[in-house]
Amino acid sequence: MVLLPLVVAYAEAISGFLGRVDDLVREINSINQMWDARDEESDIYSDTETALVAVAEQTRAFADAVRYQRVPIPLRGWHGEPGGPLRLAARLAELANAVLDGLRAPAPNDGSERRDALQAFNEVAADFIASVERVLTNIEANTQPDGILTVSGQTTTTRPRPAVELIDEAVAYVDGLSRFKESLDEILAEANAVNEAWDNRAQTGVTYLETEHRLEEIAERAYEFYQQVDDQPVPKPVRGLGEGPKRAAPRIADMAREVLAGLRIPAPNTGFERLTALDDLNAAAEAFHASIDHVVYEVYAKAHTSGLAAEV
Repeated sequence: MVLLPLVVAYAEAISGFLGRVDDLVREINSINQMWDARDEESDIYSDTETALVAVAEQTRAFADAVRYQRVPIPLRGWHGEPGGPLRLAARLAELANAVLDGLRAPAPNDGSERRDALQAFNEVAADFIASVERVLTNIEANTQPDGILTVSGQTTTTRPRPAVELIDEAVAYVDGLSRFKESLDEILAEANAVNEAWDNRAQTGVTYLETEHRLEEIAERAYEFYQQVDDQPVPKPVRGLGEGPKRAAPRIADMAREVLAGLRIPAPNTGFERLTALDDLNAAAEAFHASIDHVVYEVYAKAHTSGLAAEV
């Protein structure tokens, strides 16, 4: 089975985190070993402090990388759960600072605080590695036909419509639903293209103002789309069923606005919020498509009992 592209990118990224953690563990332990093995006449405090400051900064940068990693919606629970990569990476940054603070503790300083923090750092690093391996195992376990992380599992399949002729009101309703799908596909394609061009602006040459203007237009179109869905008349026999698309449409407008808001976050802006909102917009569109397919099928399936079937 083929994994969704974002899932592949996420799996590759967190696999790369394993090597970075190993490097941090080796570096911080080496520095502390050299400090503990010094002789009484050695004057290496300044060098040791500078080295630990550098490791603490690297660990904070690492924690930020884990924090700002784009996580597919089905994997966010694993990524951010207690004992997951996100929280453990943040804990590593805290402990790297604790090791540095232990070195800086004023006399009498027997090094116990520093060594305790170092031991905890090593333990959390091991937990982080285990958490990443657990996520990768879960991804592999969900790589199955129609799994939630696979292309096939994310592709909406429309069931064949029952062979029945509908009355004009029902035909107009179904046609309107089909046009909504087409309109949404156009909005989604442009939103993805604009964001891709911005993320590759060094190659595409797009400017911030151009991108902002296009995302503003997309947000306006998404809101108009939501209003059109909300205003569409639903035949009385399927009014309860027809609420599905109406409930799914507002999130599309909300996420389009969130993509724009993510672009407007002032520097330093990693793009995390914008890209997360874009992922959510794609997921909302998928949910909308699924709701449309379900309603259309039910209109045909229940046409004879609901009064929507034309007399032959």
